Amino acid sequence: MTSKKSTKNRHFVHDMALDNIIQFFNDAKSTDDIVGIIKDDPTFGKSDGAYGIRTHVANNVLKARSKLPGDKFTEIKQIDAVHGIGPDTLNDIFYMFYSDLMKTKQPQIKPEVILDFVYDKNLLYIIIENIGDAMAHKVSIDFDKKILGLNAEKDVSKMKIFKHLSTIPPKKRLNIFVDVFNSYVKNNQPLTLISKITYYDNNQRRFVDSIKHDLRIYSDFTETLNPN
Repeated sequence: MTSKKSTKNRHFVHDMALDNIIQFFNDAKSTDDIVGIIKDDPTFGKSDGAYGIRTHVANNVLKARSKLPGDKFTEIKQIDAVHGIGPDTLNDIFYMFYSDLMKTKQPQIKPEVILDFVYDKNLLYIIIENIGDAMAHKVSIDFDKKILGLNAEKDVSKMKIFKHLSTIPPKKRLNIFVDVFNSYVKNNQPLTLISKITYYDNNQRRFVDSIKHDLRIYSDFTETLNPN
C-alpha cells in the first residue's frame, strides 16, 4: 500500500521538476544555454549518444518562447509543442530534472558562487567568490543597472570578467576595483541594484541566484569624509 506521505512527496517532486524545467527554458538567453545540457535517459528510447537538444531545436525553443506573452513559457505543454522536441527528447528533459531533484535528497558537494560589494577605506570593490566545495563552471553575472567606475569613465558592469569566467575553483575569491566611494556617489551611480549569477557544476547542473545589494549602508562614511 502506498502511504499518503510518499504520494504527497512524489507530487511535490513532480511539481518542482515542472517548475525547474520551465525556469530552465525561460532563463536561456541563447542556444548555447540549452545545447548539450539535457542528458539521456538510458532506459528510454535511443541511447547511442545521438540524443539531446541540438542547435536547430534550441533555436526553435527560443523562437516559440518569443511568441508567448511576456516571452515566457508557463506550461510544459508549450515546450512539448516546440518543433523537434519529440517523446524521446521530452523524456530526457524530465529524466534530467527528476534525477537532479532526487539527488538533492542526499548531501552533495557543489559550488556556490556569490557576489558582494565591499567598502574598504573609501574604496569600493566587487568581489566574486565560490564559497562552495566544488568547481563552478561557465560563470556569468548580469546587473539590473549600469555601473560606471573609475570616476564614471569605465562601464564596470560590462567587464569581461562578469561574462566569461570559465571556472572558479572552490574558495577562490576575485576582487574587482570599482571606484573611490565618494566619486561613485558623486557621479550618481546606483546604490541599490540586483546581480544575477548563473553557473554550472561538474555535472552540468545549472544554478541561478539573484542577490539584492544596498550600498546606502555606506552613506554615513561619505558624510564623515565630506562633512561640508
